[in-house]
Amino acid sequence: MTRRSLALHTLLLLALVSATPVQAQSDPAPLPASEPSAAVDPSAPAEPPAQTSPEAPAAPTPADDTQYELSAAELAQLGLTETAEGEAPVDTDLKLYGFVDFSMQFIVGSEEWRAGLQRYPSFFIGNFNIYLSKNITESIRMFSEVRLLYLPNGSAMRGSPTGEFVTTSAYDYADSQRTLRWGGIEIERVYLEWAMHPRLSLRAGQFLTPYGIWNVDHGSPTVIPVARPFIIGQALFPERQTGLELLGQVSLSASQRLGYHLTLSNGFGPVSEYRDLDANKSLGARLFWQWDGFGTLRVGVSGFYGRDTNSRDIENFDAQGKLEFRETISQQSDVLSLAGDLQWRYENFLLQAELITQQRKFTKNGRGGSIHRFLGTYVAPKDTFAYGSYALLGYRFRWLGIMPYAVLSSIDFVDPDVQTLARAYGFTVGLNIRAIESVVIKLDYTHAWWPDGFIVTDDPTQTFNLQLAWAF
Repeated sequence: MTRRSLALHTLLLLALVSATPVQAQSDPAPLPASEPSAAVDPSAPAEPPAQTSPEAPAAPTPADDTQYELSAAELAQLGLTETAEGEAPVDTDLKLYGFVDFSMQFIVGSEEWRAGLQRYPSFFIGNFNIYLSKNITESIRMFSEVRLLYLPNGSAMRGSPTGEFVTTSAYDYADSQRTLRWGGIEIERVYLEWAMHPRLSLRAGQFLTPYGIWNVDHGSPTVIPVARPFIIGQALFPERQTGLELLGQVSLSASQRLGYHLTLSNGFGPVSEYRDLDANKSLGARLFWQWDGFGTLRVGVSGFYGRDTNSRDIENFDAQGKLEFRETISQQSDVLSLAGDLQWRYENFLLQAELITQQRKFTKNGRGGSIHRFLGTYVAPKDTFAYGSYALLGYRFRWLGIMPYAVLSSIDFVDPDVQTLARAYGFTVGLNIRAIESVVIKLDYTHAWWPDGFIVTDDPTQTFNLQLAWAF
């Protein structure tokens, strides 16, 4: 195909796209398998990432064979870049898309749990996440995700004996000094990715830690229940890391493939997004095997090892009057995290499970304690071994895309605030309704209990959730 013919084909394709109504569920920039679009249903078989733009449909050739060749400037106006003879143009437009969830939560049971979590039934926007992506060249692209927050307004002040809330009220200079409440932004991930080879890519920046299933497939329209299991939010692995990630996939046969991730990062820490407070870089790895035989079966293992340090530099003057800095370590521990996961999709049936563990050992100089937030006494940290698991089972019917589901979960950990063993179990039952591809309605009930009791109360927690999630 000549460049002139390709130009006509491109214009024809753009005209067809302009005349076709945009579908809400379409993903303007296909993501790798580890980053599904927020509208993708994990119960559907995963597709390998698109490597190149699809070729435009052939256009009729005029009788006189007269064709118009687009200049580099005209291609740039269309969001395309000029490529070598016979190759499709690269789409370099900036893509913006994301997801939102709107929820209502109602906690029943003891006064202690309602006071600590949500005293009255409440409506709220939980996530408002925006994706930005751009193909810089055919092999280099950038990707970012940010979450817009109402926080810190309304958050309980840590350690406040009077239960005060953080307030972000301010006078709006652009609106006659009327009061507004400002919110914040959480940078979920932002990185540059270079596809060095069809089986090898390199990411540099901040990325979601590639372990298990839930931590990466975290978009509300993708996730089956309203809330993720407690073990996922306990951060036995860091939720995200800043550093380098190598990843890729290899086809073993027509029905089998092997995928891998290797990470080098700042790891854990109070400011790990942009600063490493110790000399030890953290290492991580993930390996998964997928078989597209009897449905789609994926089995994976993940690991992470790093040092978690909380320190600060204290300024003072030495005997000669020179300014010096002395590092003071308040807490420091070595962390080893291991996990295994399984996901099986057969027609409309979905089964997935994860087991996550973490061993934390404090260094000799890093066993600094903290003030107990309830009792006001000094508490020294302990070496810990925490673990937890969950299993999810669901089946999606064709009628209105209804999926009944059930989740069983458990966790054993040492609560960092009270340094006592906490063991919890829970089950969730609910409905996930996907009548249209990009909008999901979820209703579920969760019952959790603490067999050994908990510092707040020995009573179980019961939560009713309703959520509307959509992708755009």
